[in-house]
Amino acid sequence: PTIADLSAIRDLLLREPVVWERDISLEHGGLLPKVTMYLSLMRALVASALGRARQHDVAAWDDLHAAWNLTKSLDGHPHLVLRIVAMSMTRAINAVAWKMPLPVPEWFDEVQKRDLVRPLFETLQYEKWRTWRYQKFPVKPFAEAIDRERTFTGELAARDLLSHVSRDGVVSGDRVSELRQLPCGFILVLRRIPIGDRGKRSQAVGPRPCGRGGNLVPRPEPRRDINRRAQHDKHGQSFFHMTLESRAEDSHGERSGCTVHGELPKFAG
Repeated sequence: PTIADLSAIRDLLLREPVVWERDISLEHGGLLPKVTMYLSLMRALVASALGRARQHDVAAWDDLHAAWNLTKSLDGHPHLVLRIVAMSMTRAINAVAWKMPLPVPEWFDEVQKRDLVRPLFETLQYEKWRTWRYQKFPVKPFAEAIDRERTFTGELAARDLLSHVSRDGVVSGDRVSELRQLPCGFILVLRRIPIGDRGKRSQAVGPRPCGRGGNLVPRPEPRRDINRRAQHDKHGQSFFHMTLESRAEDSHGERSGCTVHGELPKFAG
């Protein structure tokens, strides 16, 4: 099918910032009806970028840059649905960036440095605040939910809660009950958000557990993840350390908003 001409929209997104009206008192910020339009425009920009990339047109990055600016327009909205949409679009932009012609433009560094942990913490806090402020609820269950999420926030920021989740999603039995209680925002943290590596393809490594019956299958090494750096233990298993910057004066994570004690959780390989 013929790809629509998006030159006018693309030029506007590259020239002017997009500002969505925000009302934190409304569920989904009142923007849920506009999400369909937002996603349709994102798909059109991504399709246009892919079409131009097949012709080895370096200007294909302009379509992707416009899509990235549209994604960033949701940064000021703490609503869970909008945050999930923004995360999904970040993944899509990264996937398409791997197919773009070289060289990689400077703006793509913003995608590589994207921090999705702090926004998730903000979203969890906002959802509880809105429930307390605008909805009627049973006091005891609501207080228990707040305490549970506060505990898991501390676990994620201070110790190795997630190290028992393998790359195939296999969870050790002693952690199943804990992980099942995670709110949906933390389930999203478990999902890797891969970020492009400046056009370099990863190479296949040795066999890794497939998670069924103990059989081994060759798997490619995953791309570099947000805020994580791959390391290997003495048995050759790879894992990721997620690090957050901290201020010396108060030792609080600058981007996470949580107290950080040394290294943050390891994501098992």
